[in-house]
Amino acid sequence: MRSYPRSSALNRTKKVFNNRLNRARRVVESAFGIMSAKWSIYRRPIIASMSTATKIVQVTCCLHHYIVSHEAEMSSAQGFYSILSTEERSAGSYALRDIENAGLASYSVHVTRVSEQYANFFGNKGTVPWQWEKAMRNHF
Repeated sequence: MRSYPRSSALNRTKKVFNNRLNRARRVVESAFGIMSAKWSIYRRPIIASMSTATKIVQVTCCLHHYIVSHEAEMSSAQGFYSILSTEERSAGSYALRDIENAGLASYSVHVTRVSEQYANFFGNKGTVPWQWEKAMRNHF
């Protein structure tokens, strides 16, 4: 998903959407960086069916969670999983690539519709206390 462009006149709802989308993007990219540093399968394109790729992601997330949650029980010589070296931290930096435009007009219409639905959700039911001030202070 893309943020609403700054060049357009952004109302409060669109500013909140941009702020929340950017926050979510940072969290996802951070999580992906951690996963790609530990699991080499994320360092290159996954050549598999969608269902197999989904299972790969689920399994590595479960294994990661299991290892981190049980690391305290290991001896200090074994408990090194969650400590990333400089090389491991930078390993994930090249793993995310921009997705090229698929060239489908219907895709663009769909993404616009989904963005509008999220913007409306964030402005109504999905409102959080800090969002209005944060969005109005930043120039998204």
